[in-house]
Amino acid sequence: MVVLEGARLIEGALERGARMRALYVAAGRPAATGTAPLEARAAAQGAEVFEVATGALERVATTVTPQPVLALFDGPDAGPPDPWPPPTSPVPGPLLVLAGVSDPGNLGTLVRSAEAAGVTTVVRGAGTADPSNPKSLRASAGAVFGVTIVDAPDTPGTLDALRRAGWTTIGTVPSGGRAVEAVALTGAVALVVGSEAHGLGPAVTDRLDERVSIPMEAGESLNAAVAGSIVLFEAARQRRAGASGGNRRSSAGGDP
Repeated sequence: MVVLEGARLIEGALERGARMRALYVAAGRPAATGTAPLEARAAAQGAEVFEVATGALERVATTVTPQPVLALFDGPDAGPPDPWPPPTSPVPGPLLVLAGVSDPGNLGTLVRSAEAAGVTTVVRGAGTADPSNPKSLRASAGAVFGVTIVDAPDTPGTLDALRRAGWTTIGTVPSGGRAVEAVALTGAVALVVGSEAHGLGPAVTDRLDERVSIPMEAGESLNAAVAGSIVLFEAARQRRAGASGGNRRSSAGGDP
């Protein structure tokens, strides 16, 4: 199980169908804290509700300024991959493959952006942070419960399997790739985001069909979560443009 702190994070998990096991609220909490609706939802799920002594939550919470409510939930599922669907299957959005995204805050932010951009599956490769980490949970704002998280520690093997199934693998690199807006990111595309410190590494880049970079006016590179989010929302923009009959960008490997 995992601990979620604060009403908004708890509500976000509940909205995505996560299972609450217990709710803890601070004694003497003012009505303005809004814990009453959470207590009602906890009771509806059969979760236990506990009132704890003043100061107890502050001692166990991980945030600097803890809120007067926290809850125990079943953790987000992270199972092994099923056979990858062929590209002829309905694909609502790309896959997001995380290769060595070790910072839990970056992981949570990327999962949050992935969900918002229409991605339903996030592949957690080797060296990637745990989605159950408190920082991951907070940064995801509950999104770790809204997408399917697949544990696939053999990232090169995963990319090989995806390519055999007909998926196009596209990785983000700080420089030297094609401009992200010039590459088709629709259909059966696996977007690969790597370590902020070490990049993707040769074993991964050798298995990419395309490398993309984000044109910048200044600076050397972007935070991994920011760069990945930009690519995810460019993919979402292209899907919307395609659905409305707009012009499609050139396919991977073509001319910009």
